[in-house]
Amino acid sequence: MKHTPPQSPSQSPCILVVEDNQNHRRIMRLMLEHQFHYRIIEAANGQQAIEMATREKPILILMDLSLPLVSGMEATQAIHANPDTKGIPIVVVSSECWDGEIKEQMQAAGATECLDKILLFEQLHSLIALYLESSSSKT
Repeated sequence: MKHTPPQSPSQSPCILVVEDNQNHRRIMRLMLEHQFHYRIIEAANGQQAIEMATREKPILILMDLSLPLVSGMEATQAIHANPDTKGIPIVVVSSECWDGEIKEQMQAAGATECLDKILLFEQLHSLIALYLESSSSKT
């Protein structure tokens, strides 16, 4: 089922992109905001991710693993442990997702998916649409 987000930025679902590499954040923002019309908030480290998830309550978090201050693993655990943010799906987007052990550790920490950074934009859009559909059926 294809999901078409609202055109108005204030009505668009909010997605938190957690990535320390500014160029990667920019690419994700351009793709998700301009092509698919999602509202994007960004964090450059794990500590910011925890704070923004708690304050903004995004419908989805895209989390890198290798982050300064607080790692993606630790940030995922903290977000998942907080009753206010526990229900937010966290999709790890990392070049380490090919490693089955890393994938298992992230899922144990609370991540719902683990995607390799070398992915097609359409695959990411389809996954986000799935979580949006799931989120809207809960309300």
